[in-house]
Amino acid sequence: MNRSLFLQILVCTALFVGAYSLIGLDTSPAFAFQTNFDCLKSAGYSFANVRAFTLEGIDLDLSVKDTLIYAKRAGLKTELFIRPCRGKNAKFQIDTVILVIAQQYYDRFWLFLEENPNAGCEWSNDHKSNCDYVKEMLSQVEYFKTPAGIQTSESFYKRIFGNQGCDLSKYPLIYDRADGSPSFEDYTPFGGWSAPYGKNFQNNVNLCNLTLNKVYEK
Repeated sequence: MNRSLFLQILVCTALFVGAYSLIGLDTSPAFAFQTNFDCLKSAGYSFANVRAFTLEGIDLDLSVKDTLIYAKRAGLKTELFIRPCRGKNAKFQIDTVILVIAQQYYDRFWLFLEENPNAGCEWSNDHKSNCDYVKEMLSQVEYFKTPAGIQTSESFYKRIFGNQGCDLSKYPLIYDRADGSPSFEDYTPFGGWSAPYGKNFQNNVNLCNLTLNKVYEK
């Protein structure tokens, strides 16, 4: 089956006091089979976070459920993420995923807060409105009793929410800084997060016939 596949994979390794994960953001189509996930498991990986929309915030990828099943069968922990489309109803985007993809298939719902390349999905210049919008999405995730998380960079956070910010610090943070360093030593607190949950530190890694970006988690 030819489809755009977006994955996050966590690998535990004895070489580091902590873990690696991978988050796929590449838009090229890929063939995904059970063997891809068996390969990841055999390589020592234990975590998969799958993007729920085929287009950022536009259409639910109906193959997501199969992808999650493949990952679970391989013995991987599974999660979901979306990049919100600001021009669409906040609750509707969450409902579109959660009401179709049963929570039994994943453990956490991440919001990827960066620019959305699709027309009509751009963030507003009204920073407070953006904050209210994101909180509405998170509130809807919580309505379904689903754990939530945030992925963003300091620069995009400030672009979306301005200098006054938007306190989302009760949710775990994966911050983006592709400097090749699997550590939090470069982390500067922002947005109320005193410490991060993870860091996206390397992009476009080819593994098990998938294109992924590396994320470090302590």
